[in-house]
Amino acid sequence: MRILYCANDPVPFPKGAGVRIEATVRALVKAGAELRLVTPRVVKPEGFQETLAGVDHHLVEVGSGEEPFLERAMRFRRGVEAQLQEKWDVFWFRSPWEGWAAREFPGPLVFEAHGFPSMELPHHFPKLYEHPEFLGRLAWEEQVLLQKAQVVLTVSQTGQRFLATRGAAAQKVVVVPNSAPESAFLASGGVRVEPFQVIYTGTLAPWQGLEQLLEALLHLKNRLPVKLSLVGTRKGRWTRPLRQLAQQLRVRSSLEFLGPFAAEQLRAHLMTAHVAVAPLPTDARNTVQGCCPIKIIEFMAAGLPILSTRLPVVQELVEHDVSAWLVRPNSPWALAQGLLRLAQDPELRARLGQAAQERARQSFHREAFDARLAQIVNRLRPR
Repeated sequence: MRILYCANDPVPFPKGAGVRIEATVRALVKAGAELRLVTPRVVKPEGFQETLAGVDHHLVEVGSGEEPFLERAMRFRRGVEAQLQEKWDVFWFRSPWEGWAAREFPGPLVFEAHGFPSMELPHHFPKLYEHPEFLGRLAWEEQVLLQKAQVVLTVSQTGQRFLATRGAAAQKVVVVPNSAPESAFLASGGVRVEPFQVIYTGTLAPWQGLEQLLEALLHLKNRLPVKLSLVGTRKGRWTRPLRQLAQQLRVRSSLEFLGPFAAEQLRAHLMTAHVAVAPLPTDARNTVQGCCPIKIIEFMAAGLPILSTRLPVVQELVEHDVSAWLVRPNSPWALAQGLLRLAQDPELRARLGQAAQERARQSFHREAFDARLAQIVNRLRPR
């Protein structure tokens, strides 16, 4: 079975989308599919290969990165249209940018509906709120593709409920959460030095709750010396406001920006942390559309004690006072109290980290992820 897998995201890449796409592609190949991956050509961070090793990986020229986002997205769509001139059995896509090119595709469509541009783009470009007609057009394209797809993948039960509100038939929706490979499961015993080391990994996007986390550092002043490491991809429009906020709060000395790192380097940094944080707020992306924070699964696999917020998407992964410490969302004070509680109780940290790792191995190991996708491949094979 020949699969054309198209995604308007760079791969390999340290962002969650890049990690998920790579895992999916390798699982499909492992299941016996003949696959071509199509992604845009972008400038990668140092240490990341241009293409995915061992995969038929085609790069579409979308520009230098200075062009407007929509122009680059349309170039990618045209590149996908060119790939569709060949014969494929299945078209697999993640957004309307590439999916719309195959709306007349004669074979099965698989829509990885993890993030909808109509909801997420305004976070990147706030002025889009002034153009409801454009967002409406995007939502309409998403809706058409949801109706046409034979299989719709989502990463959480929250996402499954959201898709139901968008009219996706229940029998075509499949929940496949994120996962961690065996190499992500680390032995305890990393070198941890004072002050109290707190780590966050991933994008610095507004929906991650980092502003509240910085305010939590202010509440901890004169109570707990903390070093917070923000590790991941750094976009200027998101990094600059965080730096400015840290200066205003006078916590800049407690903060460092690192990365992005390849997987091996990231694991080395994880092993130096006392606590890992995922301070997700209650916004539409997290509580309506849904997500499956890959950072939390990576923290679990590494055996780290986790501080996060009581959101349904988080509680699908961990349980309060069993495999993580969960606090009220949107509250810097609650985050500060959570960090203080974990800092004062090493036995609690050890218990949470061990339980989280066991939970990750039971429910979010890459082998289970591969098996779920193999079932989808078998479902799509001609009988």
